[in-house]
Amino acid sequence: MTIALFTQKSPVAKLLAVLRSFGSNAHLYLPGIGTISGITAGNYLDSVGTTAASVDGLIGLGIDAMGSLGAELFSAPTALGSGWSFSGGVLTASNVAQYAAAEANILATGKFYTISFRVVSISGGTLQALEGAINGINITIPGTYTFNGYASGNSLVWFRNTSASPYSFVIDSISVREVTGIHATQATTGNKPTLRQTEGVYRWEFTRENANNLSIAALDLSNSEYAVITGLSFNSVTGSNAALGGSGSGTNTNIQIGTAYAKTGVLSLAHFNNDLFSANGAVTVLTPYIVSGRLSATGRVLRKNGSVIASDSVATKLVSSANATIGGSFSTSYFDGIIYSMCIIKGTVSDAQLLTIERRLNALSGNAAGVF
Repeated sequence: MTIALFTQKSPVAKLLAVLRSFGSNAHLYLPGIGTISGITAGNYLDSVGTTAASVDGLIGLGIDAMGSLGAELFSAPTALGSGWSFSGGVLTASNVAQYAAAEANILATGKFYTISFRVVSISGGTLQALEGAINGINITIPGTYTFNGYASGNSLVWFRNTSASPYSFVIDSISVREVTGIHATQATTGNKPTLRQTEGVYRWEFTRENANNLSIAALDLSNSEYAVITGLSFNSVTGSNAALGGSGSGTNTNIQIGTAYAKTGVLSLAHFNNDLFSANGAVTVLTPYIVSGRLSATGRVLRKNGSVIASDSVATKLVSSANATIGGSFSTSYFDGIIYSMCIIKGTVSDAQLLTIERRLNALSGNAAGVF
C-alpha cells in the first residue's frame, strides 16, 4: 500500500506564490518574527536591522517579504589602510589608529543590503562597520553581527577604529548581499509602531498622537495601474485615517487608503482632492477588515472584505508617487489602529487575483475579517 503525503502550505507561502507572478512589482509587508522569504527576522527594532523585533517592542525596519537575497558581493577589500591586511578570508587590523580603514567598493547607492561578519578578537577600543556613509554599527566585543540598510553617500563597506589610540581587530565570515524589494523603515524612536501578537497573530499597532509610520519612500506607482490590499482595524474613524499615505497636495500626486476626511467613518481611496467612497464603506472601531483599492484602465474600485463598495470611471494615473508611508504622513491623517498586513502591486490586477490576495491576507490574520 502506498501512502501519499501532502505538505500543507502556510498562508504566507500561498500568498507569496500568487504575488510572485507580478515579479518585482509586488511588495508585501508583514508584522512578525521569524524567516520571511529567506530573510531572518523580517521585523527589526532598529532601522538598520541589527536587533530582531520582539513582541510589544518597537519596529524600525520591516523587510519587504517579496524581496530576495542577491549573490555574494564580497570577495576581498578593494583598499586597505595602514595596518590592515587580508588573507584567506580573514581581515586583520594590527595597531590601527582612528580612520585607518579597510574598504570594499561594492555597493550601489540607493540599494538595500544585508551585511554580516564575525569579530574573532578585539583588543580594545571600538570597531565601526559602515555601509555607505551613514548606516553602521559600533562593536566592542567579539561576536557575529548583522546589519541592514540602504547604501547612501558612497559605495563602500568599510571597517575602521573610532579611537585615536591604536587597537587590533580580527574579522572573518564577511558577507555582503543585496536584498531586493522596497523596505519599510523608521529611524525615529518616537514614531515607530509597536509589534503585537494575540493567539499567534502578529500585527503592527499605530497611534496617531505619536505619528507612528514606516517609510516606503522608494515606492513609485506613477503612470501605472495599481492595487493596494491591507488587513486592518481602526481605533478611531474620525476624519482622515490613512493606513497608506504619501506627501503631495494636488490631485493624483499620491494615494491614500483608509477612512475619508470628508465623511466620518467611511472607507476611501484618495488621489488627494479626489476621494472615492460610499455609504457601503462604513466601518466601526476595533473591527478587522480587508480593504482594497485598485486603479485600472476602466477606473477605480474600492473593496471591503472581498466585495466592491464603491467604483467610478476615473482612470487617471498618478503623476508622481513620493514619500509613501505605511501609517499615513500628515498630522491630520496618521493612522490610528492595527495593520495585520499590506500588499502593494504596480500593474494590472484582475478581479480574480484581487480576491485571491484578499483571502490570503485575511488568512494571515486568522480570518479576523470573517470568511468570504
